[in-house]
Amino acid sequence: MPRALGSLFLLVASNLLAQQQTVVPVIAWGAPGASGNRWFTEIYLSNPTSQTQEVLVVGVQVLRVRESPHPCLPPNVPIPVPPLQTKVLVASDLSRWLGCPEEFVGGVLLQHQAG
Repeated sequence: MPRALGSLFLLVASNLLAQQQTVVPVIAWGAPGASGNRWFTEIYLSNPTSQTQEVLVVGVQVLRVRESPHPCLPPNVPIPVPPLQTKVLVASDLSRWLGCPEEFVGGVLLQHQAG
């Protein structure tokens, strides 16, 4: 089955201690597309600072979901983004944050240091 992959770039950078939330308005996991394609999202988290930054998925907004017969609990641990590097949250990892659905279209809310 053909697959299409969409990418989203998110800059996560700061040396401030305050927490901030960022909405990623639309992501897809297994969403049907034209000609039998399936759409999947990966998120790029970039850290241009000299300190490790941590990003946490704190919420999801469901627009459309088809539950899996084998759901999973989302991890409740921050995603470390090393200094001066980019970390990719690939589609298969993102699926775990969504509860392992068969299909998902919606948004996610990320928490990170202000910047």
